[in-house]
Amino acid sequence: MSPSPSPTPRQPLQIGEFLADPGLNVVVGPQGPVALEPKILEVLLCLAARPGETVAPEELLATVWEGKFVVDAVVTRAISELRRAFGDDPKAPRYIQTVARRGYRLIAPIAPIAPIAPITPIPPLADAAPDTPGRTLVPSPAATASVAGEPRQIGPTEPAQATAPPARPRALLWSLLLLVLAMALALRWANLQASPASPASGVAAAPPEAFRLYAQAQKALAGGSCVAHQAIADLERAIELAPTFAEAWEQLGWAKYNLVSSCGESGTAYPEALRAADRALELAPASTQALALKIAVLTETGEAEKAWELAAPRIGASPQIAFLAAYAATYAGRLERAQALIEEVARRDATFFGREGWTPNALLYLGDPARFLALLPSGRAPLARFYRGYAYWRDGRAQAAAQELAPAFRERPSDPFARLAEALVAILEGRAEDARLLLGQLALQRSRLAATDGEQTFRVAELLAAAGDRERALAEAERAVAQGFFCSRCLAGVPAFAALAGDPRFAALLDAARGREGRPSP
Repeated sequence: MSPSPSPTPRQPLQIGEFLADPGLNVVVGPQGPVALEPKILEVLLCLAARPGETVAPEELLATVWEGKFVVDAVVTRAISELRRAFGDDPKAPRYIQTVARRGYRLIAPIAPIAPIAPITPIPPLADAAPDTPGRTLVPSPAATASVAGEPRQIGPTEPAQATAPPARPRALLWSLLLLVLAMALALRWANLQASPASPASGVAAAPPEAFRLYAQAQKALAGGSCVAHQAIADLERAIELAPTFAEAWEQLGWAKYNLVSSCGESGTAYPEALRAADRALELAPASTQALALKIAVLTETGEAEKAWELAAPRIGASPQIAFLAAYAATYAGRLERAQALIEEVARRDATFFGREGWTPNALLYLGDPARFLALLPSGRAPLARFYRGYAYWRDGRAQAAAQELAPAFRERPSDPFARLAEALVAILEGRAEDARLLLGQLALQRSRLAATDGEQTFRVAELLAAAGDRERALAEAERAVAQGFFCSRCLAGVPAFAALAGDPRFAALLDAARGREGRPSP
């Protein structure tokens, strides 16, 4: 392997006719500015660090993605996006040249420049149509939003005016909601100051700054669970100011839970989420949200039996508790009990699954993909896309599955469910080796991150089996059972595991799962 690229320059650069500013994640050219994802601009900076030299895809992966397990396709996509920004033709390149079987090199002249001011939006040129297809103009910083850790590109801005532009409806709505929440919290604080809460309530008065931080975190978390780090910092600060602020403890726990469950971050956040749930329940014993959090964490950390014991007496408390009882029952192999609870939730609250984002997987294991799809949340998040495509696959609709799955990895290549989606696309397209590579990387990363969710491990095992890797499929299936996903019928009923049926190790695995199902549980 050739030497790694030198550290990427962070100052703005002139590249041919374009200006690239890493601080704004923007490339500005004759047709106006184009916003780019941070990783794509990092690829450009890597190439700019060695102008005229060929940089291998492996080097770009190592430098930009810092050892995270992604496939080479993310580099190909990054180069394609850069060429789009530059208006470059790969057959007659003026900016980025492909060197066959070796990599890419930046061939345009490069020079450092003064940074682009980050305050005033850059208007389109007077002779450029404001709705030119194929490019995204840079929005005002106040109008920029993020979803799941990646920038949401906002459409073209209006030409600059002498007066300040009107606030965007979404930003205005959030401002109003935040104001209402702050007023409500301030009123509650005033009431608590006038009439202190009884010790049994678990809630004590908190200073206004703690309420402000809590409201600020709520707003941030509405942008997606994978952009939670600043919100977590705000919640931790609110708790420092008000250690008995039960709602802040509860929200902190959910934020940490989602970083692991939905975003693929380190499993070490699960114990922190559990501690937050316990503290919230200590302060507010009647909180169904804190109880729901504790049940979810216990289920995904190998204690489905304990999760059921907590949930069963409170099934009538809320649809959330009833569903999480079904969740624990699914892990424990009590599929009919889980199905009954799922249908009860759907009867009690027809909007529950779409609003809360949970997936009724017991229906899949019982061979009812049509009902599963009817309840599955809509949306473009990788988790929803994966399970929708997976259900189509299990229902024999391969083409529909591939169409649903394909965008997930293009849009969020670092998301674990997006990687599962890409692996399933490769299986559907007959690219078994690509699927095995991607799944092997995902399994290794989950191991390094101390991931404990047995059902996600089971998904990896199932797709490895479908890709023809029997040995690793068996190893991941064994790990899934050890992690607490001990649904023996789920294991026995997966078509991809048919090739393992004659293996004595698989038979022993089923026996182990059935043995744990026989313990006191749902």
